[in-house]
Amino acid sequence: DDYKITSIEISKESKDRRDISSLDNGDLQGYLIRHNISKGSIILPEMVESPASPTFSAHSLRSNETPYSYKIKPEDEYLLSSLSIGDEVSLYIRLVEVDKSKKNNVGLVTEGSNSPDKNMKRYAISRVMGPISIVDIKKAPKAVTKSYSGDDSVGTVVLRLDAQQLAELKVVEKAGEILLFPFDQYEDENNQKIRMDEVLPQFNSVKELRGGE
Repeated sequence: DDYKITSIEISKESKDRRDISSLDNGDLQGYLIRHNISKGSIILPEMVESPASPTFSAHSLRSNETPYSYKIKPEDEYLLSSLSIGDEVSLYIRLVEVDKSKKNNVGLVTEGSNSPDKNMKRYAISRVMGPISIVDIKKAPKAVTKSYSGDDSVGTVVLRLDAQQLAELKVVEKAGEILLFPFDQYEDENNQKIRMDEVLPQFNSVKELRGGE
C-alpha cells in the first residue's frame, strides 16, 4: 500500500519521464527508494534502485543492520524460485529431543531395518525469529554434471538482521539445523514448537509401568 501504479496514454514518439515500464515490467516490488518522497509525489525511474544493482544491499541496510547469508541446500532449491527480494521469512531451528527416561518399550523402524530402534532420534522444530526481510537472492551457476554433497549449496538468500537478531542467531545456530520458511502472518506466537510425536501421533512411545512381586 506504499505506492499506486496508474496507466496513462501517450504518443509513440513521446518519452515521458514518468514511464517505469522498463523497470521489471513496471513492478516496483523489492526496489529501493534512494531519497524520501513526499506523499502524492510521482516516483520517477531515477529515484529507485534495482535489486540487481551491486550497491543495493549496502544502500538498503540501516546503521544497525547487517546482511546475513543463508545457504540454500539442493533439496530446498524451490526457495530460490518461490521467494523474491522484499519478501519476509521466518527462521526455525531443528533439534533432537532427548527422552530422559530411556525406557520406551516401543521403537520406530528406521529405513532399511526390520527391527524397532529404541534409540532412533526424535526431532522437534521451534521458531527462532521472524519476520525477516530478504535483501538479495543469489543463485549459484548450475554445472552440467554435478553430484551434490551435504555441504553444497545452490544459492544464497541474504537476510536483513539487526544487531540483536544476529547475536541471538549466533547463540543458537550451532545447536541444531537452522531452517528458513516463508513468513506466515498467522503464525501462532504461543505455539512455536512442533514435535515429532505431534506430527506422527500413531508412533508415540508407550512407557511401561510394572508392579513389584
